[in-house]
Amino acid sequence: MTTLAAIPHHHLALDCACGHWALVPVPALAERYGPETDVDEVQRRARCGECGRIGAEAVQIIWKGADDAMDGAGVKPTEPPT
Repeated sequence: MTTLAAIPHHHLALDCACGHWALVPVPALAERYGPETDVDEVQRRARCGECGRIGAEAVQIIWKGADDAMDGAGVKPTEPPT
């Protein structure tokens, strides 16, 4: 099982049966549930902010890295092109 501590730079996408979904930063979940809590446990314990239901229908681990993560292989020019 994947623990929250193993994915600190990610978010969890949690889907409720009512159709509501939320993208929640893993550090916020680790603070609430503890860093050694696994993703399956978060899915079982999550409460929908729309309908109040406990337990998400589905969960996805989403990478949310640095702002420049899509800058193409990490290669940046040292000087502006002329």
